[in-house]
Amino acid sequence: MSPALLLLLSLASCSLLQGMLLRPRHVRLEAQNFHVRLHWEPDPSSPSYATYEVQWRNRTSSWTKAGACRGNSSISSVCELYFDNIYDIYWARVRVVAGGEQSEWASSSELQLYRDTIVGPPKLSCLLQDQILSVNIITPRTPYQRRTGSYKPVNQVLLKLWYWLHLYEGELLVQQVSCERSSEEEPCTVGQLKASTRYCVRTVAAGVARERSREAEQCLLTPAAPAGFPWVIAMLSIFFPLLLLSVAGLCFMMLQLFPNPPETRLPRALAELTVAMWVPPLQLEEDPLALLLQTVLPSRGPLSAGQASATVPQLLQGLAQDVSGYCANGFGPDCPEAVF
Repeated sequence: MSPALLLLLSLASCSLLQGMLLRPRHVRLEAQNFHVRLHWEPDPSSPSYATYEVQWRNRTSSWTKAGACRGNSSISSVCELYFDNIYDIYWARVRVVAGGEQSEWASSSELQLYRDTIVGPPKLSCLLQDQILSVNIITPRTPYQRRTGSYKPVNQVLLKLWYWLHLYEGELLVQQVSCERSSEEEPCTVGQLKASTRYCVRTVAAGVARERSREAEQCLLTPAAPAGFPWVIAMLSIFFPLLLLSVAGLCFMMLQLFPNPPETRLPRALAELTVAMWVPPLQLEEDPLALLLQTVLPSRGPLSAGQASATVPQLLQGLAQDVSGYCANGFGPDCPEAVF
């Protein structure tokens, strides 16, 4: 083919394509926490006033027009969809509409919610008490309502979902806890934690593919250890008051049991009896020596005072003579030699 013919064909194709709308690009159907969204990117040649038409279907239904799509822009567009059967397979498609003209349909790949939904990061509620960390995992809400009107969490729709709880000290994994039954009444617990240490808690979804789950992380710094109890001060504060009370009690007992002599008080009846029994000292009117002689010499009868005076030297002389022959223990200058 000659170059001239190629040039003519290119000019003809350009003239035919001019005025035609090009379909959107990068169309994809995604779901996170069972919330379905159709994403696409407009072609750069699409006019700014263009709108988009979206349709969807499952394996048994025909194409169904979706409602109004929100978030349209010249850069990217998003349309929120609602699929009630999480086990069915769905498809979607989109086209440009502008000035009474329409582009071709751009279709997405299939989507099966139970298999393909992305599990968003849960919310972590942590409580640290006595160096034990309690963690409650709260999963995001889905678009499916209960009879009461509230929306079900992901773990009540995706029943195979549960979490591992990983505790990191810095970059080191120190604990791994299974949280299959985590709830507000029964949170997951990890411990014992060190004081003044930074820990991070991370979740890992189990039961779903790793690439379809989003982790949650929460870090905390444990408080410093409480200061040691001042046992010495406490013991001293208890010991000294007890010691003072003991000394005071002992002094009081001593005063009660052993009072001072000046403070001794006899009962009144005992004092009167003591006075009544008091006898004055004897008054000797006679010469004591005469009385002694009367006792020693009773056979001679009573002596007068003169006789007693004359008799005393004789008596003393006789006693001296009797004592002069006494040898103490058998030894002395006047003692005869002992005979054995």
